[in-house]
Amino acid sequence: MNSPAPAGSPFSQWLNSLVPAVYPNWAALADAIGTSRANVTYWRQGAKTPSVPMLLKISNATGMSIEKLIKLAGYAPEGDPR
Repeated sequence: MNSPAPAGSPFSQWLNSLVPAVYPNWAALADAIGTSRANVTYWRQGAKTPSVPMLLKISNATGMSIEKLIKLAGYAPEGDPR
């Protein structure tokens, strides 16, 4: 599911802080998770949200827990105990 996310969503904010800290550029992140640079741009801008399977790839590539990414992406509320 690639649902629209508001600009400045928690996921896009987290993603925008990631590249300077972990990857040298957006292309390196796209290559690391096996997606297009265009997809990464959509996510950065908050135009789209990655699917849960893609969040798993992002989790594996960045070390961020899948649970946290699911919450940041809006698939589960932040306060959800699941």
